Amino acid sequence: ASLKGDRVVLETPQGRRLETRAGELEPIHRGALGSAESPRRGSVRFRGDAEDIQSEINLIGRASDDVDTEIHRFVETSIAAGQKFIRVVHGHGTGRLKAAVREALKGHPGIAKVEDAPQSQGGAGATVITLR
Repeated sequence: ASLKGDRVVLETPQGRRLETRAGELEPIHRGALGSAESPRRGSVRFRGDAEDIQSEINLIGRASDDVDTEIHRFVETSIAAGQKFIRVVHGHGTGRLKAAVREALKGHPGIAKVEDAPQSQGGAGATVITLR
């Protein structure tokens, strides 16, 4: 972990990085995770409220050049919160925004699968991401 003012940058053992406010983290004490798991030295847990953690982000109307940082922040926050599936709504349009989203997600170590949403959830106008 490293500090940048009131921001903290965390790196997981898998090499994932997450930047958040220091006040959103709390130390994990032995026994807090149950008997099956034991925290590593210096472990922290994301303390955001459950309603603050979104499983979907809507990028309709955004410029394709401006979504990279927002996508990465959304994925990292979702991983830290323990999400398994998230959805990015980009709409159909010209396809540039969808392409920018897919490019931003390419090669991310925390992502297991990227695919179009089922038709009932937006079809090709949304991308469903399965997290590791």
